[in-house]
Amino acid sequence: MDGGIQKSIVNDIPSIEFSDRIHQILIRDMDNIVILKLLGHNIGYSVLQNKIYSLWKPSLPLYLMDIENGYFLAKF
Repeated sequence: MDGGIQKSIVNDIPSIEFSDRIHQILIRDMDNIVILKLLGHNIGYSVLQNKIYSLWKPSLPLYLMDIENGYFLAKF
């Protein structure tokens, strides 16, 4: 997409800026997403998924993604 992304170097660090149009495309499905960080314990993906289903009892499928370093992304 021409003109939608601008790459540059700021203080020797690569930087990417998105146009408003590209930004809207990137965030349009983020309305129903929660980022989870578990404090104190590291547990696995399946243990967290089972715990979420037992506590929250979602009526629709819940999508869970391990995004590393103890963070998970949950999409409702």
